[in-house]
Amino acid sequence: MWNKKLKVNIDRSQLKNSPVIVDSPNATVSISDIDKQIQSISVEARLLGTKKVGEESPPSAVDFMPIGEGSNAKFGSETLVFQSPVRFRVMNDEIEVINNFTLQPGSQLQHQPIEQIKEFQTLTVPIVTVVYANTIETMKKLSILMKVNGKEVFNKDWTYNVPFRRGPTFTIPLN
Repeated sequence: MWNKKLKVNIDRSQLKNSPVIVDSPNATVSISDIDKQIQSISVEARLLGTKKVGEESPPSAVDFMPIGEGSNAKFGSETLVFQSPVRFRVMNDEIEVINNFTLQPGSQLQHQPIEQIKEFQTLTVPIVTVVYANTIETMKKLSILMKVNGKEVFNKDWTYNVPFRRGPTFTIPLN
Protein backbone atom coordinates (compact mmCIF):
# COMPACT_ATOMS: atom_id res chain seq x y z
CA MET A 1 0.00 0.00 0.00
CA TRP A 2 1.20 3.48 -0.67
CA ASN A 3 0.30 6.51 1.30
CA LYS A 4 -0.64 9.53 -0.79
CA LYS A 5 -1.12 12.85 0.98
CA LEU A 6 -4.08 14.98 -0.03
CA LYS A 7 -2.95 18.20 -1.64
CA VAL A 8 -4.81 21.35 -0.60
CA ASN A 9 -4.16 24.62 -2.39
CA ILE A 10 -5.23 27.98 -1.00
CA ASP A 11 -5.69 30.61 -3.70
CA ARG A 12 -4.55 33.69 -1.80
CA SER A 13 -5.80 36.03 -4.52
CA GLN A 14 -9.33 35.02 -3.55
CA LEU A 15 -8.93 35.76 0.15
CA LYS A 16 -10.43 39.26 -0.21
CA ASN A 17 -13.76 37.77 -1.24
CA SER A 18 -13.55 34.50 0.59
CA PRO A 19 -11.67 33.60 3.76
CA VAL A 20 -10.78 30.15 2.41
CA ILE A 21 -10.65 28.54 -1.02
CA VAL A 22 -9.94 24.83 -0.98
CA ASP A 23 -9.09 23.16 -4.28
CA SER A 24 -8.51 19.46 -3.94
CA PRO A 25 -9.09 16.47 -6.20
CA ASN A 26 -12.82 16.24 -6.99
CA ALA A 27 -13.77 19.38 -5.00
CA THR A 28 -13.47 23.12 -5.04
CA VAL A 29 -15.06 24.82 -2.08
CA SER A 30 -15.33 28.52 -1.44
CA ILE A 31 -16.63 29.55 1.95
CA SER A 32 -18.14 32.67 0.40
CA ASP A 33 -20.12 30.53 -2.08
CA ILE A 34 -21.46 28.41 0.77
CA ASP A 35 -22.42 31.53 2.73
CA LYS A 36 -24.58 32.70 -0.17
CA GLN A 37 -26.71 29.55 -0.06
CA ILE A 38 -28.96 28.21 2.67
CA GLN A 39 -27.28 25.22 4.26
CA SER A 40 -29.08 25.20 7.60
CA ILE A 41 -31.74 27.08 9.53
CA SER A 42 -32.15 26.73 13.28
CA VAL A 43 -34.57 28.36 15.70
CA GLU A 44 -34.36 28.49 19.47
CA ALA A 45 -37.59 29.40 21.26
CA ARG A 46 -37.48 30.27 24.96
CA LEU A 47 -40.62 30.79 27.00
CA LEU A 48 -40.15 32.29 30.46
CA GLY A 49 -42.97 31.96 32.94
CA THR A 50 -43.76 31.89 36.61
CA LYS A 51 -43.66 28.53 38.34
CA LYS A 52 -46.79 27.35 40.15
CA VAL A 53 -46.32 27.17 43.88
CA GLY A 54 -46.03 23.60 45.11
CA GLU A 55 -45.44 22.06 41.67
CA GLU A 56 -42.42 19.82 41.25
CA SER A 57 -39.68 21.31 39.08
CA PRO A 58 -38.90 19.48 35.84
CA PRO A 59 -35.44 18.05 35.19
CA SER A 60 -33.03 20.13 33.10
CA ALA A 61 -33.71 18.07 29.95
CA VAL A 62 -36.48 15.70 28.86
CA ASP A 63 -36.26 13.63 25.69
CA PHE A 64 -39.33 13.92 23.53
CA MET A 65 -40.14 12.17 20.28
CA PRO A 66 -42.99 14.09 18.63
CA ILE A 67 -45.78 12.31 16.81
CA GLY A 68 -47.16 14.21 13.84
CA GLU A 69 -46.59 17.81 12.84
CA GLY A 70 -47.88 19.60 15.98
CA SER A 71 -44.44 19.85 17.58
CA ASN A 72 -42.71 21.31 14.54
CA ALA A 73 -42.26 24.98 13.69
CA LYS A 74 -43.19 26.51 10.34
CA PHE A 75 -41.08 29.04 8.48
CA GLY A 76 -43.55 30.17 5.87
CA SER A 77 -44.51 26.85 4.28
CA GLU A 78 -41.25 25.11 5.26
CA THR A 79 -41.14 22.76 8.25
CA LEU A 80 -38.54 23.23 10.96
CA VAL A 81 -38.34 19.93 12.82
CA PHE A 82 -38.44 19.84 16.64
CA GLN A 83 -35.11 18.73 18.12
CA SER A 84 -35.15 16.70 21.33
CA PRO A 85 -34.65 17.25 24.23
CA VAL A 86 -36.92 19.88 25.74
CA ARG A 87 -34.74 21.85 28.14
CA PHE A 88 -35.89 23.53 31.34
CA ARG A 89 -34.24 26.14 33.56
CA VAL A 90 -35.76 26.78 36.96
CA MET A 91 -34.71 29.96 38.78
CA ASN A 92 -36.49 30.67 42.07
CA ASP A 93 -40.14 31.26 41.11
CA GLU A 94 -39.50 31.30 37.33
CA ILE A 95 -39.25 28.51 34.79
CA GLU A 96 -37.88 28.70 31.26
CA VAL A 97 -38.80 26.18 28.55
CA ILE A 98 -36.27 25.92 25.71
CA ASN A 99 -37.17 24.29 22.37
CA ASN A 100 -35.00 23.95 19.27
CA PHE A 101 -36.06 23.45 15.65
CA THR A 102 -34.05 22.87 12.46
CA LEU A 103 -34.66 22.80 8.75
CA GLN A 104 -35.41 19.23 7.75
CA PRO A 105 -32.89 17.40 5.56
CA GLY A 106 -33.77 17.59 1.89
CA SER A 107 -35.82 20.76 2.30
CA GLN A 108 -36.44 22.75 -0.86
CA LEU A 109 -34.78 25.73 0.87
CA GLN A 110 -31.39 24.02 1.12
CA HIS A 111 -28.90 25.32 -1.44
CA GLN A 112 -31.22 28.22 -2.35
CA PRO A 113 -29.90 31.80 -2.22
CA ILE A 114 -29.96 33.23 1.29
CA GLU A 115 -31.92 36.23 0.02
CA GLN A 116 -34.88 33.87 -0.40
CA ILE A 117 -35.51 33.90 3.37
CA LYS A 118 -36.66 37.53 3.06
CA GLU A 119 -39.74 36.24 1.22
CA PHE A 120 -41.04 34.57 4.39
CA GLN A 121 -43.28 36.81 6.48
CA THR A 122 -43.90 34.62 9.56
CA LEU A 123 -42.44 31.98 11.81
CA THR A 124 -44.88 29.76 13.73
CA VAL A 125 -43.40 28.13 16.83
CA PRO A 126 -45.08 25.73 19.27
CA ILE A 127 -43.82 25.53 22.84
CA VAL A 128 -43.37 21.89 23.80
CA THR A 129 -43.52 21.31 27.55
CA VAL A 130 -43.82 17.50 27.50
CA VAL A 131 -45.69 16.61 30.73
CA TYR A 132 -44.68 19.76 32.63
CA ALA A 133 -47.35 22.20 31.37
CA ASN A 134 -48.96 22.21 34.83
CA THR A 135 -45.72 23.60 36.28
CA ILE A 136 -46.15 26.96 34.51
CA GLU A 137 -48.63 29.52 35.85
CA THR A 138 -48.14 32.64 33.70
CA MET A 139 -46.18 33.51 30.57
CA LYS A 140 -43.75 36.40 31.01
CA LYS A 141 -41.48 36.46 27.96
CA LEU A 142 -41.00 34.72 24.61
CA SER A 143 -37.54 34.90 23.02
CA ILE A 144 -36.87 33.75 19.46
CA LEU A 145 -33.40 33.35 17.97
CA MET A 146 -33.05 32.29 14.32
CA LYS A 147 -29.77 31.36 12.66
CA VAL A 148 -29.07 30.70 8.99
CA ASN A 149 -25.84 28.79 8.32
CA GLY A 150 -24.94 29.33 11.97
CA LYS A 151 -25.22 33.13 11.75
CA GLU A 152 -27.84 35.04 13.73
CA VAL A 153 -30.44 36.63 11.43
CA PHE A 154 -33.31 37.28 13.86
CA ASN A 155 -33.41 37.78 17.63
CA LYS A 156 -36.43 39.28 19.36
CA ASP A 157 -38.30 39.18 22.70
CA TRP A 158 -41.98 39.70 23.50
CA THR A 159 -43.26 40.29 27.03
CA TYR A 160 -46.53 38.94 28.38
CA ASN A 161 -48.46 38.75 31.60
CA VAL A 162 -51.09 36.16 30.75
CA PRO A 163 -52.04 32.76 32.16
CA PHE A 164 -50.23 29.84 30.59
CA ARG A 165 -52.32 27.48 28.51
CA ARG A 166 -51.14 24.02 27.52
CA GLY A 167 -49.64 23.84 24.04
CA PRO A 168 -49.18 27.51 23.14
CA THR A 169 -48.20 28.30 19.57
CA PHE A 170 -46.85 31.70 18.57
CA THR A 171 -46.90 33.22 15.09
CA ILE A 172 -44.11 35.73 14.82
CA PRO A 173 -43.92 38.44 12.13
CA LEU A 174 -40.44 38.53 10.64
CA ASN A 175 -40.47 41.99 9.05
